[in-house]
Amino acid sequence: MPVIARLALALALLPAVAGAETKLEPWQVIGTVTAEWNGDGLQDRAILSYDPDGMITNLSIYFGTREGGFKPDTELVDEVWMGSMWGMQPDLSLKDDGTLVVASRNIGMGRNRWENTIDVAYRNGVFVVTGFATSYYDTLDLQGGGDCTVDFAAGRGTFTDVEGRETPFETAGGVIPLLKWSYVDAPSACWPE
Repeated sequence: MPVIARLALALALLPAVAGAETKLEPWQVIGTVTAEWNGDGLQDRAILSYDPDGMITNLSIYFGTREGGFKPDTELVDEVWMGSMWGMQPDLSLKDDGTLVVASRNIGMGRNRWENTIDVAYRNGVFVVTGFATSYYDTLDLQGGGDCTVDFAAGRGTFTDVEGRETPFETAGGVIPLLKWSYVDAPSACWPE
């Protein structure tokens, strides 16, 4: 999204979240998506923002209200990595089924390049991480890298190496509440030795 369009969108969002605990400045907004997650027929909103005081990135999810505004529901603090250069910016998107996708990446600098995504859905009154995916490679070692997808709800995942060989694996514990998510929860099978 062009910078001007992102700024205009951010300015349009400010009155809608004015009742939230944290007031965002336009330049702090990295990305937004609007969807209907909690089944009340009102539009809800997720905002990915940068907090310069703590040098952290926050994911905040708001539910729409009958009065036309938004009320805060969930905030994931400092779990979406963001760098300061090109190729290091996180973003938000939606799947066709309304699942929120949160992506972070480093594809612009250093030897090790990667992209991670988590799938976030609203289940039984709480936002949960239902899936994780990572893709990574080593710019100096052509055999160093792979792709991994995990479906926490189904309890399984698949690691695919750079030559296309797939290794399925199982996960335990089911979906993870978004407020408890940390990238350390990603299965170690995604990074085999």
